[in-house]
Amino acid sequence: MPSALVASETCLLTDQGWSMAGSVQGQVYLTGIDRHGHLTRQEAALSDPIKRPTRAMVGTDAALGIFDSETELILKDGIVKSANEIVEQAHSDEIWFENVITCPSFLGERNYADSFVSMLIQAAPFTFGDAVALRCRSRDVQDWETVSSAGWCRFHKVASDVFCLVTLSVVRQLKGLDLCGFVRSLSRAVWRNSEEGCEEFDCLKPACSLWYASALQILKVGHLFKYDGRQHSLLVRVIEDHTSHLPLRKCGCAFLDSDSAGSVRLSWTSGSWKPIGSGFLISGR
Repeated sequence: MPSALVASETCLLTDQGWSMAGSVQGQVYLTGIDRHGHLTRQEAALSDPIKRPTRAMVGTDAALGIFDSETELILKDGIVKSANEIVEQAHSDEIWFENVITCPSFLGERNYADSFVSMLIQAAPFTFGDAVALRCRSRDVQDWETVSSAGWCRFHKVASDVFCLVTLSVVRQLKGLDLCGFVRSLSRAVWRNSEEGCEEFDCLKPACSLWYASALQILKVGHLFKYDGRQHSLLVRVIEDHTSHLPLRKCGCAFLDSDSAGSVRLSWTSGSWKPIGSGFLISGR
């Protein structure tokens, strides 16, 4: 039975959308790529968390993921390299990946919003019953009218900060393109850097940027990820770019981080099937 060690923060494509591996235990259905290059579901199992000393950040201009340093990722030419090998390679910018960030149509739309809500709760500094408070990156909040008018959230200024209060029960009712539109508008309101003209996300919390990238992909809006540098980055900047094309993307950032939250063992049955982790294809042994 093939298996791979993945970080607790690696996002897996479950029937509920993107979910962090550390929050999913036991048996679960995941989406991956079969031998014919098609997106298919397969039952998999995740172990209890394992303590690990380091984790690796690997990002392209389409996706960013946190992996165990031993997680083996598949490159565009079929070559397999561990996340640690990618970090140590002198010319990591010459490495290309096939990124998969769109949610396939055969997954149940009804559960996507629940998974997105879970991500918001984990990302928010404050929670209030049925609401979470997200600190906006800019005081000059963009798209606030679009988000507020639909009753999804409201904005409050506290001292020099602006917070977006998201009503979770309303978000849970969104499906399909409505949910994608909300993810896009919320991202442009909360994570917008109005001076740079882009959305900025914390590299250590890549689930937020992954949901945004997936929403853009489904809405047929191209995007590019930009980093501070190839060997380290605090932020990932997402720019809507209609000239960009999936699926082949070049490695733009790769580095190790010692603040590991642990890892889990991911196991599945078919050797010809590869699970998707944070938009990357994962190889098993």
